[in-house]
Amino acid sequence: MSDHSSGCRMTTGQVVDAFHLELRCMILEAAAMLDRYDRAAVGEGRKGMHDDRWERCLHALAQLTQPNRDADRAEQTALIFSDSPPETST
Repeated sequence: MSDHSSGCRMTTGQVVDAFHLELRCMILEAAAMLDRYDRAAVGEGRKGMHDDRWERCLHALAQLTQPNRDADRAEQTALIFSDSPPETST
């Protein structure tokens, strides 16, 4: 198998072969965290308190599911968790 850190482009099949199990694990961990939050909210007798950190996590998850031909999901997700809003040109 080729060295994926060398900067060479991988085929879609190589990406899936190399990262499927790791990604599947991360997705299952995220699902478990969402379940824990929901159970805690039910236990508190409400939908849950407003927490900007949690809102950012939900926003990031939604961002990850959007089609993105520019392949900049990592950058866009990092901006969601940034303390300051991205600069806009005026």
